[in-house]
Amino acid sequence: MIYYNILHVIYIIYIAFISIIFKIFKCIFIFQVMKPIARGLDVLQGDKQISIGFLLPTISAINRAYDGIGNLKYCKPLVRALSIGLSQRLTQ
Repeated sequence: MIYYNILHVIYIIYIAFISIIFKIFKCIFIFQVMKPIARGLDVLQGDKQISIGFLLPTISAINRAYDGIGNLKYCKPLVRALSIGLSQRLTQ
């Protein structure tokens, strides 16, 4: 019975550890991958003083931000897809 309780406690600690790791990866995803897109959209959706002259510098800033991200392991395909999507959209 004591052995079962110890295994149960170890299992609960393991599940808590896994949930903390997933929260860390979620924060990395939000701050490193989606932040350039969110900032760019904030600039482009401005209500006052926005013109077509803001479009190209904003897109260039997003591409530079994605080029600077190099140490991601799990979000790398998403970053690559966003960069390719932006560049393909601009060439058309």
